[in-house]
Amino acid sequence: MPFGPDFVTVIHSVFVAFVIFGFALVVTGDLLRWRWTDNLYFRAIHFLAIGFVTLRTWIAVPCPLTVLEAHLRNGSQAGAGESPLARILHRCSFIGMSDREFKIVVTTFAAMVVLEVLWTLIWKRRYDSASR
Repeated sequence: MPFGPDFVTVIHSVFVAFVIFGFALVVTGDLLRWRWTDNLYFRAIHFLAIGFVTLRTWIAVPCPLTVLEAHLRNGSQAGAGESPLARILHRCSFIGMSDREFKIVVTTFAAMVVLEVLWTLIWKRRYDSASR
């Protein structure tokens, strides 16, 4: 099956990596003055991604990728009949945390992203224009 549960797990992990490492790249780019990390499309997609996860978490809607993976595995949980690859990726993707723990992690991370956006829009722009 070309579109199996492990494929969905990999896509899910890529999404999680984009959100986490995207933020790390943006912060690093700010500190090292990399111009490419100021790309509006990159930042907008990243902001929307963490916004989607945060909103979904707060209104208690299950992750569509987790639901799809569980459906493809023919189990009621994402862990039903998972491969070793899926087990490793699930550990890296926060699957297995309690809802409360996940909500705290996601909300804290989203707050950090919002603070970074505010830093970019207010202080960084002001500093960059003053240094010219």
